[in-house]
Parts: sequence; structure tokens; C-alpha cells
Amino acid sequence: MIDETLQGVVNQIHDRWFLVDDIDYDEQKLLWCVPFSRDPTSWPPKERSLKGVKGARVLEVAGVDSFDLEDTERIGWYPFNVLIWKPEQGLLEIVTCMPLTLRLWGAAPQVRVYEQ
Repeated sequence: MIDETLQGVVNQIHDRWFLVDDIDYDEQKLLWCVPFSRDPTSWPPKERSLKGVKGARVLEVAGVDSFDLEDTERIGWYPFNVLIWKPEQGLLEIVTCMPLTLRLWGAAPQVRVYEQ
């Protein structure tokens, strides 16, 4: 994973909202993804879900062997803050602006953003 690529992704996701229930992980394909709001806002979207919503964006991470989610607040919607890559651990941390632990493990994850 190249840091410049990661920073480019962070620029596209920062302050955009995603719903924990929208997270999808395909163990066979080692593919983790979640749709998120198109524009940065102070408040979460009004939709109950962004899956299949035209114009929503998707954060996709390929090469994910496993992931860990600890949602102690259980508020559903969270805004992205930054992504932190720790190559020595094979760990990609997704940091939000509210308490949520979201860790993805993989030797060389490939991160991209696309529109649904």
C-alpha cells in the first residue's frame, strides 16, 4: 500500500458518514466494503441505509484476511476521520470521529473509492 494512495482515499472519505450495518465482508474474495455519503456534513444522512443508493460512494478494501469491529456506542452512523496503515502488523485502522474500533488485517490491502 502506498501512503500517497492512502492519503488520496482519506481525502475522499473524511467527514463522510457510513452505517455500521452496511458493512459487507466477503470471506471468499477477501473483500471488505461499505457505502458512505457523497458529501462531508455535520450530520448523518436521512436514509436508513446507503446500500444501493445512487450517488453514494463505496470504500472498498481488497486483500482483507479478517476484520474486527467494536461498536460500544451503537449509534449506527459514524463519520470517517482517517485511515492508518501499520505494515509491521498488516493492519489498516479506520478511525472515525466518534468511538468505534474498526480494524482490517491483510498483508497488502488495496484501498479504493468508487461511486455506486
